Order: sequence, then C-alpha cells, then structure tokens
Amino acid sequence: MRRDGSDIDVRHVTDTLEALDFEVIFKKDLKAYEMTKAIREFAQDSRHERYGCTAVFVMSHGGDNNMIYGTDHNTVSVVNDIMPCFANTKAPYLKGKAKLLFFQACR
Repeated sequence: MRRDGSDIDVRHVTDTLEALDFEVIFKKDLKAYEMTKAIREFAQDSRHERYGCTAVFVMSHGGDNNMIYGTDHNTVSVVNDIMPCFANTKAPYLKGKAKLLFFQACR
C-alpha cells in the first residue's frame, strides 16, 4: 500500500523532531506483525531512561474501528495492539513520562 505524499510528511515530521532534539528512529513499509513488533520493542527500549518523553508517529492507511493497515493488508488495532504497549507495566522506562502518539491514517 502506497500513500502519496508520505515521503514529504515523513521528512517534515523528522525535521521538526530533530529540531526539538528528539532521536528519530524511522521504519518504513512494515507488515502488520512487523509494525506491532517494532512498536512493542520501541516501547520497551531502555534508551527511554535518558529522555523525558517519547513521540510516536504511525503513518499508513486506516480502516474502521481504529485499525491501521500494514503493507501486507493485515490490520493492527490502535486500541488493542498499539496503546497497550505503552502501559507502565509494558514500558517501564517510559513510566511517568509523556507518551505522544500520532496516527495519520486515511479511512
């Protein structure tokens, strides 16, 4: 699945975050299971201990009921698959820190 203009969006977000001294980690064209795995691993990363907050941007096609599509056309649930990754018990290095989650997904 290709989103026209996504390269421009990614560049703008990356430039903005880097200007704010965020460390940017970029993943592209992930299948649904790869997206879930990458988010889960990111949320558990011990590097968060050094920072005061985190920001996550997910840009993809979306569907009904808060679903995001992977490149394999399978879906990831924002509510059931992504949000729980950032709970204090699942992301101990982010405990007590701001977690900014942005989703850009046409429906």
